[in-house]
Amino acid sequence: MAKTVVPQCLDCCRHDSRPCSQPGAPLPDFRVTPATPFAVTGIDLAGPVFSADYPGKKLYKLLFTSAIVRAVHLELTGSMSLVDFMQALWRFAALRGIPSVIYSNNAKTFVATSSEVQKVFGHLAPKWRFNVPRSPWWGGWFEGLVGSVKIALKKTLGIRYVIKNELETTLIEIEACINSRPLTFVSDEPDLEHYLTPSHVILGRNITSKPPVDIEPYVVTPDDLRDREEIGDKRLEQFWNVWRKDYLANLPPVVKGFNQKCR
Repeated sequence: MAKTVVPQCLDCCRHDSRPCSQPGAPLPDFRVTPATPFAVTGIDLAGPVFSADYPGKKLYKLLFTSAIVRAVHLELTGSMSLVDFMQALWRFAALRGIPSVIYSNNAKTFVATSSEVQKVFGHLAPKWRFNVPRSPWWGGWFEGLVGSVKIALKKTLGIRYVIKNELETTLIEIEACINSRPLTFVSDEPDLEHYLTPSHVILGRNITSKPPVDIEPYVVTPDDLRDREEIGDKRLEQFWNVWRKDYLANLPPVVKGFNQKCR
């Protein structure tokens, strides 16, 4: 009799129920569509940090991250002003290219820059998309890398107080380390390096590997150029196949142990 009565009691169901979990939505199209490394970019500011040659002046770490291949680009800015941020954006565009879409939070600097880039870049200006206000979990795909940069900077410098040039060099080294992290499975055999890293898209190889050097001169013929183009197309297609099968398919689920029933 108790088993038949308790499920009909609202108070008992409310106190005895287990929490439900919301299933994670599939990744948006801009995360699963092959494109150039920084075509879809997330931006975030972190800091402040200080340097020995500018005591008392706050410096900020500016992170650009790719939504597709998870590569990062780090800049050191003198402040959070519009002028300093536009200078950093110019440097990024000159090195990595102008993004098609930029995602960021609703910081005043980003809101002001979204209007300024329309004047500066004209018809080439990227589309600026903001997260929902007061919803930091919307930018998890670049907020997580901000945490990685902070941890790496803390472990690298510790309690040392360095000058600005050394701080910039440290950030570039951290950028190289993050871009050389494996995105796919790494074998236990040291001779095998068939794993994917963000630097494979940026440089065509892993940053920690030594590039091949051919010092013997040779004559390039039209047939050689056609063969190189075919090889390049095959390598690019192979890269995106590995990216789909080994990276996207093995991403961890957003919600672990989804429970559809509340009781």
